[in-house]
Amino acid sequence: MKKKRVLVLEFHQETNTFNPIVMPLEWFNAGGETEGEAVFQRRKSDPCAVHGIVDVLEEMGAEAIPSVFISAISGGRVADSVLDYMKERLEYYISNAGDFDGVCAVLHGATCTESCDDACGDLLCFLRGLVGNKPIAITC
Repeated sequence: MKKKRVLVLEFHQETNTFNPIVMPLEWFNAGGETEGEAVFQRRKSDPCAVHGIVDVLEEMGAEAIPSVFISAISGGRVADSVLDYMKERLEYYISNAGDFDGVCAVLHGATCTESCDDACGDLLCFLRGLVGNKPIAITC
C-alpha cells in the first residue's frame, strides 16, 4: 500500500478587533522564519497542534509534508499582506509537493485581517480551490 502524504500548515492568531494595532508579518513567529523544513522541525518539538498532527501521521505510517507555519500572540487585526503571504506560499508548497493525499491545517478560527473578518475561512476557501476534493482537516 502506498504511503499517505499529508501537507501540514499553520495560521494561528487570535484577533481582538478593539485593538487598533495592525499586526505585520514580522510579528509572527517572533520575527523569525515562517516556512519550510527548519520551522517544521522546530514545531515538531514544541507542545503544539503541529507536533500532535505529525506524531499521529508518523504513527500511522504517513508522511507529513512541511509548508507554511505562522503564529503570533493575540493582538489587533492582521495585516492583509500576511494573509496574502499565506496564500502565495501555500500555492508554492502545494504546487511543489508532488502527489499528496490531504491537508492538515492548524488555525485559530478567530483571526481577522484589515479587510476580512474571517481570515481562516477565507484561507480555507482558497485552499479548497488549490487542492480540489482532497480531504482538509483543521484544528481551531
